Amino acid sequence: MSTPSPAQFDWGTFSGRVRLFPIPGMVMFPHVLCPLHVFEPRYRRLTQAALAGDQLIAIPTLSDDAVTGEVPSDAKLDAVACLGRIASHHRLADGRYTLLLQGIGRVRLHEELTSSLPFREARAEGVADVYPGGDVDDLECRRLRDDVLARLGKSLSLQAGGI
Repeated sequence: MSTPSPAQFDWGTFSGRVRLFPIPGMVMFPHVLCPLHVFEPRYRRLTQAALAGDQLIAIPTLSDDAVTGEVPSDAKLDAVACLGRIASHHRLADGRYTLLLQGIGRVRLHEELTSSLPFREARAEGVADVYPGGDVDDLECRRLRDDVLARLGKSLSLQAGGI
């Protein structure tokens, strides 16, 4: 199944209604491909609904980092989520799914919707990403990049037992 890139997503066609799939410890980003194994019955239904419709799923972060395992249906969510589109999927014989979700962009969650569905939904709007304009100081950007890479290298060296 061929899917347009996130840059090709037409926000004008976005209904503003998102299916919510909170996953403990996961933060999804725009433009990133994320493999998912969907096994809980409520999220199987969410996947079926997405595949039958716009193929969109929002991955919000949980406000409480202590949540692990099965997410309570009333778990508090952060206000910004990543909207993803199902890039590919496979339904397994037992009803589970394997998905490849591609991050499209960020959405701000305005209100959770009341529904008889077993999964959560919310009203949301797209959040524009801001990129630096042409007046960015290239030298300063390079200096910051070099500093980040040096710190990352030092951190990785320390984790590997180096000094």
